[in-house]
Amino acid sequence: MSDVARRAGVSRQLVSLVLRQKTGPSAASREAVLAAVAELGFQANTSAQLLRQERTRLIGVMFEPRITFEALACFNPDPSSVAYAGLADRIDLVAVGLGEEDGAAAGRLLLGREHLPTAVIGCSDDVGAALIAVFSRAGVRVPEDVSVTGYDDSDIAALSYHDLTAVRQDADLSAAEALRAMVRRLDDPGAGPLDVATPATLTVRGSTGPVRTRTAQDGRGRPGRRME
Repeated sequence: MSDVARRAGVSRQLVSLVLRQKTGPSAASREAVLAAVAELGFQANTSAQLLRQERTRLIGVMFEPRITFEALACFNPDPSSVAYAGLADRIDLVAVGLGEEDGAAAGRLLLGREHLPTAVIGCSDDVGAALIAVFSRAGVRVPEDVSVTGYDDSDIAALSYHDLTAVRQDADLSAAEALRAMVRRLDDPGAGPLDVATPATLTVRGSTGPVRTRTAQDGRGRPGRRME
């Protein structure tokens, strides 16, 4: 900035005002400064600017809490925040992780029960894809015997050999709302928390269908075939 000031014949403070687009400098001074910037190829040093401020303006999203940031975004922090849509008495929750092996383990657990569900809602597309694979190897047809869904509507769900019905969440909107909430809290530490619900849509594919009829089941509610 000192080099720019010398080239433009103005003070360093005036250069700072021009570069920060503040009011005060005349049009002629602005033109002289910008011309000097272009001639010298000047680029502002963001790291140096941050050292002069009390706030780093850094926002971190952590998967493991190892370092401290000014703001932290948490998605689904409340494990009890589930939506049963009036079907609580018909829902059986199987706690698993988000990976393919987690889905496979859930599928084997369900196959070992006396009754198969009419549908399994996977907590991720990986889980949904693994459920389809495990059910298929056991002779259970998807969706004729059991419907399966995933969550995220990722590339995995759209693969032709999965053809997985999935819930699509607007990741860009979720990120924008999270950033807006964090900036709001940083600007006003006394502001209360924001609870923002972003809409989701359902992408229907071939892994879901009508509920199976009783004629397609044996006496215990299973599909009428042997499974090993």
